[in-house]
Amino acid sequence: MSEIPFLISLLDDPSEEVFQSVRRRIFELGYGVVAELEKKWEQEDNPIQQERIALIIDELEFVKLRDDFSDWVKSRSGDLLIGAWLVDRVQFPGLKLGLLQVTVDKITREIWLNLTDYLTPVEKIRVVNKVLFNSLGFKATEKGRETRNDLSISHLLQSKVGGQHSLAILYLMITQKLGFPVHGTACKQFAMLGFADEPLLTTSPAGESVNNVLFYIYPYGSGTVYGKKYLESQANNPEAFSQKPNFEPLSNLSFFKMYMGEVLEFFKKSQSNSKAVKIAQLLRDFS
Repeated sequence: MSEIPFLISLLDDPSEEVFQSVRRRIFELGYGVVAELEKKWEQEDNPIQQERIALIIDELEFVKLRDDFSDWVKSRSGDLLIGAWLVDRVQFPGLKLGLLQVTVDKITREIWLNLTDYLTPVEKIRVVNKVLFNSLGFKATEKGRETRNDLSISHLLQSKVGGQHSLAILYLMITQKLGFPVHGTACKQFAMLGFADEPLLTTSPAGESVNNVLFYIYPYGSGTVYGKKYLESQANNPEAFSQKPNFEPLSNLSFFKMYMGEVLEFFKKSQSNSKAVKIAQLLRDFS
């Protein structure tokens, strides 16, 4: 017989000591009791018990999320879809990975069906842009009007509207699934991607690191392609960049960490303090 009904019956006790004792026991029982707690929350009429049940559910869900996220970082897989799903669970705890996978796979297949042999790298990106932004209707949020939802990958897949960082993560997911050598870059001001020769970085005879990016892609600008020489020549132009950009190519994990930093800033600006704290805790796993 489950202990949960008995433990919940104790949650209206005004004693903080009793509440903490019950909370500790529920935590010992583990994440597996969340479904039963949710059912009890729906049936509960006592507002004190309801509030305390909700608090415990939230804490249990975040402990599970933190463990899952830590495992993902340690795996070094760099699977952006899993990373995006985990971050979105801060806002949407019940979000199912399968729903995101199906949608991303459909988009990727639609693009793949429009690709032909012998396309140049730029031509391949033009096909991606035509399908993603023209045929499927994905678009960018108006600049300066981004909200925290515009950084959510699940919200982007549902609404087809996103901010520059969520669009960059989605674009990166899709192009990598198609086998294209596309990578994130360290440019924080603009979520810029690079289409690179492999290996991504080589060393010159003089011992200097050589960036093998062929050209850059700006998903927020409907996938606008910029020549490498042109974009890098604009690095010192204050009209183009308010601060000198860094176009160094990044690993998926490093680019995703930068994306999470943007998510954290948006939560802070929107005064979603509890969510900001959770994102900050997840970010510690990168150190």
